[in-house]
Amino acid sequence: MIWRPFFYKWHKWCSAAAGLLTFIWFGSGVVMMTPRSLFPAETVPAARQSALPDFREAKIPLPAAIAALEAATGQPVEITGVSLRRVHGRLLYSFSTPRSGQHFVDAITGEKFVITEDVAQEIALASLERIGPLGSGSRIEKYGWEYNWGPLPAWRFEAQDSAATIVYVGVSNGEVRACGRACRVRGFLADTHTLSFLRPILPNWSVKLIMLVFSIIGLAMTMLGSAILWLHLRNWWQGRWRTA
Repeated sequence: MIWRPFFYKWHKWCSAAAGLLTFIWFGSGVVMMTPRSLFPAETVPAARQSALPDFREAKIPLPAAIAALEAATGQPVEITGVSLRRVHGRLLYSFSTPRSGQHFVDAITGEKFVITEDVAQEIALASLERIGPLGSGSRIEKYGWEYNWGPLPAWRFEAQDSAATIVYVGVSNGEVRACGRACRVRGFLADTHTLSFLRPILPNWSVKLIMLVFSIIGLAMTMLGSAILWLHLRNWWQGRWRTA
């Protein structure tokens, strides 16, 4: 039959591709299930970095805080959410906006508060235990290979320790993340499970397309393997009757 070599040829190459993808998928799944203690990482959300705020300490009423924010930005601000929180020991109004992200206004002095490089470094040192001295910071504006989730923008600091720890501090909420060399390796391996490591460099639709292609390859391999198995069973059954 002229179509039989086609089955065998394409099944061989589909099996090779599917085997590689299956190895990556199962291997990354094993990495995802390993105890995180083997790959030290630490995330300190802003809400847990200090004691709960006492609303009675606020000296500036909310309308005055909004007016101070508009005066600092030089334009009217559309507010979608307000919360009171402590960041770096200061009591702040946190304003959410649909276009310009998060803004802080000091609830005691009425001044606009910005997490600058120096403030971010102080927040990181105060929030993390057993962290070495931090070098100069750089501001991250978009996701990349190393930083592919978390608040944006963020300040990035390299700690001077044996684990090559990198610390990130969110500009919008003060969240602190610390990830060492082993943590970054684990993150990359785990991201191969869903190809998340491609999302910073490729559009979301293209990553989904790649996953779809991989799924089709696996499906084609399964169907061709089933067809080959059926051919073998049929030939075995026919040969059995011929020799009977």
